[in-house]
Amino acid sequence: MDTLKQRVRQLVRHRFFPPVLVIIFILGANGLYLTNHYLANPAYLRSGLISGQQPGPISGQYTIDPSDGFYAQALGHRAAVDLSHGHMPWWNHYEGIGAPLIGGLQSGALFPLEFLLVFPNGLFYFHLALEIICGIATYYFLRRLRCNKAAAIAGASAFAINGTFAWIAHTIFNPIAFLPVLLLGIEFIREHTRDGKRRGWILLALGVSCTLYAGFPETGFIDMMFVACWALVRMTTLPRRVWLRYIGKLAGAAIAGLALASPLLLAFAEYLPHANVGLHAGNTAHLVVPHIGLAGLILPYIFGPIFAFWGYDVSLGLYSWWAVVGGFLAIALVPLVIVGVAARSFRRIDRYFLLGWIVFCVLASYGLLGFNEIVGHIPILSSAAWSRYFPPTYEFAAVALAAMALTYVWDRRTEATRILRLTGIATGLSVAGVAAAAVIAWHEYHVLAHSHAPHLRIFYYGSILWGLAIVLLIGAGLLLSRRRVLRYGVIAVLLLDVTVMYAIPMFSAPRHASLDYTPVNYLRANLGEQRMFSLGPIQPNYGSYYRTASANINDVPQPKTYSAYITSKLDSNVNAITFTGTNSADGKLIQPPEAFLKNMANYEAIGVKYVITFPELFTKAQVQSHNLKLVFHSQVSEIYLLPNPKPFVSTIAGACTTRTSGFDAVIAHCSKASTLLRLEQYFPGWTATVDGKPTTIGKYQGLMQTVAVPAGKHTVQFHFEPPHVKLTYLVVALTLAVMGFEYCLPEMVRNRMWSELANLAWQPWIHE
Repeated sequence: MDTLKQRVRQLVRHRFFPPVLVIIFILGANGLYLTNHYLANPAYLRSGLISGQQPGPISGQYTIDPSDGFYAQALGHRAAVDLSHGHMPWWNHYEGIGAPLIGGLQSGALFPLEFLLVFPNGLFYFHLALEIICGIATYYFLRRLRCNKAAAIAGASAFAINGTFAWIAHTIFNPIAFLPVLLLGIEFIREHTRDGKRRGWILLALGVSCTLYAGFPETGFIDMMFVACWALVRMTTLPRRVWLRYIGKLAGAAIAGLALASPLLLAFAEYLPHANVGLHAGNTAHLVVPHIGLAGLILPYIFGPIFAFWGYDVSLGLYSWWAVVGGFLAIALVPLVIVGVAARSFRRIDRYFLLGWIVFCVLASYGLLGFNEIVGHIPILSSAAWSRYFPPTYEFAAVALAAMALTYVWDRRTEATRILRLTGIATGLSVAGVAAAAVIAWHEYHVLAHSHAPHLRIFYYGSILWGLAIVLLIGAGLLLSRRRVLRYGVIAVLLLDVTVMYAIPMFSAPRHASLDYTPVNYLRANLGEQRMFSLGPIQPNYGSYYRTASANINDVPQPKTYSAYITSKLDSNVNAITFTGTNSADGKLIQPPEAFLKNMANYEAIGVKYVITFPELFTKAQVQSHNLKLVFHSQVSEIYLLPNPKPFVSTIAGACTTRTSGFDAVIAHCSKASTLLRLEQYFPGWTATVDGKPTTIGKYQGLMQTVAVPAGKHTVQFHFEPPHVKLTYLVVALTLAVMGFEYCLPEMVRNRMWSELANLAWQPWIHE
């Protein structure tokens, strides 16, 4: 028995034991998805091919933003499949009339974990891997702040399933995992600078590059703002004589991270001048969270599950909240944050910065005291929907303060009377916060109750009682935490709260679902390089997922010229950013077939061969009057052949017969010099060769591509790559070489080599 106890103690004391505990907790929190009791695959809700579904027991949605399907899964899968076949996914032929893929950033195409999206449920495992990275990095960061192991484990577990991860599952999710990696990199640089060592900057460089490759620039930019402020705060721990060295290491790491991500950054920079960026083209200071959302900040389900009751709210205030909110703070964190601010064993400036960041972000996000106007004047951030993207940073700040609080209270040197006073204040303020949330939500509750929203009372009163119970249990645990057993009780209450808040949306996911792939199979067999247009089934961008080129597009950014074509030639009553076949710009209920039928010739002009609809969407009169031919019918869709679709490659001058071999190769037999028209988006970066010799690509009607070919038989090849991108490959290679040199060589040898290189560089100047 003694031997067993010793082995258990050795295991617990092992340095890898705490991260393993964090991983086990993350896996447990995702147990409903891991065991397939509920389905996390967005295709079962977003694809438009659902033939059967058993919804979860709770109404509402399992995530706030449907872009988890349209962007993260569909575009991410397209990029992952291209990479698995050895093709760099610079271009996506299956979206609109073609669009940049890597440069659009939404797919996270070059992110190292992207290969997981090849699999049907890959997005869930992709997110699970990110949560594990997030939890482990948070643990080691909190340990660097001198939080004890138990507090660091609790904090890491809480942030690994934070409020943003619970509510948002699309590309916003990706960069958040690297926020603690960036902060840990700052700590490494600080420690190595303090100790006079050269190394320490590599982790920050990798964190910067992964944040960029993760694929959502707004979240990454806000994360880096927070990290930059933290770097300045932590600089005050160093003697002034080493500040310049510290700043140099930070700058070197940032430059190295940007250099590693240079292919992505160049692709994005080349795309942006030619892109429609929707709302991001203007100032977003007005896009704030409604004030009723202050109740949901700490009691996230006081208004019910995600989007469950918004239809009962005639004022649409609830819809406005769900549409812009980006996360929440678990109520268990609130009293711990208050205690953490007063935790004397940690540096005052660190604690006050974390509190200040929370206050600033909340005031700005909810448009209080004019703080949103301040953010609206910050370059780059002014054009981002920052009210949705701020929460991960202040959630992390709250977790860090909570870990500080637990460490401080459990420190034997902390006076019992001070713990009593702090706990009383924290508990009282937290109870007041719950009461304030109840008051803020009271009016909305009555509006919804008057509309007879089902089970509303359970969520309203249940949230209040849950909040009070958690706060009181945390307070009691802190007061009695001199006993080690009760310390674990505080952790248990904290993790119970964050787990329940994280898991509630899972019960809105489908229990079972099935998809009808028969329309996809038909289109794959008959579409060739031409396009289909959807009035419901195969939603964008699932044409990219299933390899069926679709004139629909739901993406930002997207090519400006195609956006203009959509609103001028295809449908004037749509927002080109969400050209789904079912949306209208004015929000009115219109008949989608009417706009399509009216402009059918313009659809045919961009190569649309089939239109796919839900069953019986077209009337018999419409089918006959427009010469549509029903060629496929299933439970979920009907497919009609258009009368005069334009081929993907045709001759607009001269006389040629053409045969395509994929999207990018054409074999042309021409009786005389001719001009070929290719129905692909004209865009900088496209090049063409005729029999291996470069030729010029022309622009047709400002939208598509033309190529001149001489008489005879010729093979025309097309290739897309952002201009000058090959230079970035050299930049990446040199950066990796420097990082390897810095990390792998012994310090003495490395210092000698740097000195010799410096002498060689200076010798010519000295002789002169």
